[in-house]
Amino acid sequence: MRVVHAWWAYPMVGADDAPGQAAEGLGGDARAAVEAFVGDTLGGGLDVALEIETVQGRQASAAVLDAAEEAELLVVGSRGTGGFGGLLLGSVSQQVVHHASCPVVVVRGRESGAEQS
Repeated sequence: MRVVHAWWAYPMVGADDAPGQAAEGLGGDARAAVEAFVGDTLGGGLDVALEIETVQGRQASAAVLDAAEEAELLVVGSRGTGGFGGLLLGSVSQQVVHHASCPVVVVRGRESGAEQS
């Protein structure tokens, strides 16, 4: 299983920072966040190999589509942290659904308004 987290941000760079240092710091935080999310979501007893990839500085949908080129199935959340909370699909899931080369499953989280039974 391959977990890809992609985001676009302009890191703040200080006068004493080496080139790329700020982006590397963000990448470490992102990787730790993804590892924690995977651990919380799937638990510790995975019977499959797990690969985590963080991609900073690219459009998220492009990074996800590239990572899924040889995938058998692509799973994405219904929407991210954008400002339009009422949308059924966010911009990344919308792009992925229309352009993926494999089947796509869109998962809607509990906090996105799905009814509970």
